[in-house]
Amino acid sequence: LLDHHSVGQGCPLAPFLFLLYVEVLAVGLKILEHKTDLKIFAFVDIMLFVKGTNDNLFRCEQLIDDFANAQEPK
Repeated sequence: LLDHHSVGQGCPLAPFLFLLYVEVLAVGLKILEHKTDLKIFAFVDIMLFVKGTNDNLFRCEQLIDDFANAQEPK
């Protein structure tokens, strides 16, 4: 069976699609950073360094969880 919800390994579009995908999360994190006391020091592929209060770190975690759950194939 073919999986129509993913990009095949070696696809030349894969890096660009990944950048678009991650940009949505980056924008959400920037909005959260401006609305709270969070400080985002680095956001590279799968690593994120954040400083803030426990409540705002929880908000950041929730944003990432919501983003991950929205991307799961149905």
